[in-house]
Amino acid sequence: MIQTLNYKDDGIIKSSSGMIPHDVYKTILDNVPLLCVDLVIVRENKVFLIKRKNKPCQGAYWIQGGRVIKNENLEQCGIRKAASELNIPEDKIKLIKFLGTFSTEFCDSEQGNSAHTVNVTFQAEIDDIPLSFDKDHSDGRWFDINGSLPPELKNIYVHHPYIAEILKLIKPQ
Repeated sequence: MIQTLNYKDDGIIKSSSGMIPHDVYKTILDNVPLLCVDLVIVRENKVFLIKRKNKPCQGAYWIQGGRVIKNENLEQCGIRKAASELNIPEDKIKLIKFLGTFSTEFCDSEQGNSAHTVNVTFQAEIDDIPLSFDKDHSDGRWFDINGSLPPELKNIYVHHPYIAEILKLIKPQ
């Protein structure tokens, strides 16, 4: 497994693990970038993408991932979010490669007017098990990759190239 430095002082106050009230979260979105971890799930020269039901990028196929919770390390966040979005156990996911850190800005967000995220992105593998998707996604499927955007996804990411650029980083095995 990939390891990043995860230093913690003794006596750290743990997160309440509750949801942030909507008005507070909107203020955060309006003023501060959010830290996210994304995973590009790859198996046999295919990538698994899930179609978003919500803004931003509603209706587009996307990689798995999401926001880091206070006191959570980066690797655990990526695994937690991917397992939740794909309805699989966390121990079925293995991080294999750090792809980079990226910044995304969206003019439409489910929680507010806009969102800015800093995305730490890893390539991952999963066991050969059935995959599905959670309530925030309407479809999930494997796409062939060869170091470029799959042909059936061309022209989908014109307005926001994040996924197209990430998929170009994945080299066939």
